[in-house]
Amino acid sequence: MTSTIKHPLIVATYTLKTPIEYGGQLVTELNFRTPRAKDHIIVERAKVGIVESTVKYLQLLTEQVPFVIENLSQEDYTGAIDAMNALGSNDSFLK
Repeated sequence: MTSTIKHPLIVATYTLKTPIEYGGQLVTELNFRTPRAKDHIIVERAKVGIVESTVKYLQLLTEQVPFVIENLSQEDYTGAIDAMNALGSNDSFLK
């Protein structure tokens, strides 16, 4: 299953090495939308640590439910972070 994206502009796709079953469907990809300033504001206001901030960014930019992001394998978690950081200009999201 490809994630449902509310925004028409998908700027990156990460294919999961270990798909996740959610809601009776298999999630095989994470589709990333264009980051917005609002995403940074939401994460900053949450006042959480680096791991929770990373998970929140992944949820926001892929528009996935928490269950999917929280259950990524270590390999997919790292790959998704790399895909997300590639969306930034010269720096990663998590500075």
